[in-house]
Amino acid sequence: MNIEQAKKAIKTAWILALVLGGITLICGIFSKHIQYFVPIKANLWSILDAFIIFGLAFGVYKKSRFCAVIMFVYFFDSQFRFSINSWTISNIPLALVFLFYFYQGIRGTNYYHKLAADEEKE
Repeated sequence: MNIEQAKKAIKTAWILALVLGGITLICGIFSKHIQYFVPIKANLWSILDAFIIFGLAFGVYKKSRFCAVIMFVYFFDSQFRFSINSWTISNIPLALVFLFYFYQGIRGTNYYHKLAADEEKE
């Protein structure tokens, strides 16, 4: 992975985190209106969840390795608990796509910092 590929992986990860945060926020705000259409229990915790995701997205945008790892783990944990609690596997394909790109964000931040450190040495 070169520096441009690392930047692209980071950008994709933080944009997907913003999308995820936006969806979570919308579900949290309109949970009373959509509860009959979408089998999801969303409330004030969903809104808090969205702001956590937005914070992690900002961290990934700033190329934080820590935030990239936490975003991956946080999303994996939430999807695992959601699948267990709702007994559904219909969200697994989309969750795998998000997990793939969040993992690429981890790789991108790691390579970015490695390559940036190598450039400073030269």
